Amino acid sequence: MYIVIAGGGEVGGELARTLEKAHEVVVIDRNPQAKERFASLDVKVVVGGATDPTP
Repeated sequence: MYIVIAGGGEVGGELARTLEKAHEVVVIDRNPQAKERFASLDVKVVVGGATDPTP
């Protein structure tokens, strides 16, 4: 199952850590440092706004 998490803060980070082993997880966050925060996890990080329709 694919899981998309909007926001890589405390809650999004905990969700990603919990779900990464059983699912394919994508985290969308506006902060470019999110890639560094999630580097140790097996998740994809997309820098951008989750509610912004432009890529």
